[in-house]
Amino acid sequence: MKKAVIITISIAVALTIASLAFVIYLNSNFLPKGRFVPDESTFDNSLNCNDLILMDDKLYYNFNGNDDIFKYGTYEIDKDGSRRVQWNGPSFSGGAPLDYFKLFKGNLLLPDISASGGIYRYNTDTQSKELFSSLKDYKENRYQSFDIIDGKMYLSTKDKLFVSSDGVNTEEMFDLHNVSPDYSVYRISDDCIVYVSKGNHIKQYNYKTKKVVIDKKLYIPDKELELEDIFLIENNIILEYSNDFGTKIYNFSDNKMLYETGGGYYYLNVVNACHDCLFISVDEDGILSIDIKTGKITKLVNGDNCCIYIFGDKWIYYTKGYDDILYRTTRDGKTTEKIFG
Repeated sequence: MKKAVIITISIAVALTIASLAFVIYLNSNFLPKGRFVPDESTFDNSLNCNDLILMDDKLYYNFNGNDDIFKYGTYEIDKDGSRRVQWNGPSFSGGAPLDYFKLFKGNLLLPDISASGGIYRYNTDTQSKELFSSLKDYKENRYQSFDIIDGKMYLSTKDKLFVSSDGVNTEEMFDLHNVSPDYSVYRISDDCIVYVSKGNHIKQYNYKTKKVVIDKKLYIPDKELELEDIFLIENNIILEYSNDFGTKIYNFSDNKMLYETGGGYYYLNVVNACHDCLFISVDEDGILSIDIKTGKITKLVNGDNCCIYIFGDKWIYYTKGYDDILYRTTRDGKTTEKIFG
């Protein structure tokens, strides 16, 4: 009797595994498709979200696919088509978590620093993690995280910022005790960091010359608003304020209000920039471009959009709706292409 039960259970398990394997096989043959033809000069843009990276004329896209348990993954997209290079198997609670990457010297770096100070890269061919570098003074400084900005690696500890050109050697650049605890936002661009200091002053500090080049009192347009973010764009300091009723974007350098959301369901999702233009994604209102100098606002895309990615002077890349379909539109909004999904 026991033997018959064991045989029955074994057959049931085998059939379940075979069925699951067949479903995975079927779905893998109907994965989302994409194609990408690069046709613009590109530059580093630290304002991009981490879900889309351009490297060696290929896009790497973390596709959620509305939590599809089979079709989610990181996809490599180029002129020949697309292939999935990261997938963590079916997850019946939705798409399994994906590692996101940071681009550094032609490598897709994983965002975490190991307990021994190691930084790892992702090999898309073997779909595995490999040691990229080891931080020389990790035991002394205990770096917590890093960002890649303008081709350099910026590492943060509890109270300091460091810069590295190779992921091995580091140089101290800024003491985070200078940042106001009430407005704990700062932004790095080129050799400068812009931040709100104690006493609520906007300061721009050049860490190469070790000089403060701007020191002006912080402007708050409404006492109900909170400072959410700060940007340094084409030598303009841009401030983003928000509360439960909307968002304001202000050019601190020119004392000019650039944009205000309409309230209600109109919430700002993302701010990005290219040269002298801001690009913002607003719930229910699409993607807008704002000329920093003139304040002119142009609607590029209608509808509910999410992230904005900019790699060059021609195209604005964006996801639309909850299915994470990837599109791109020209800076004037006149030509739109579907890239993936």
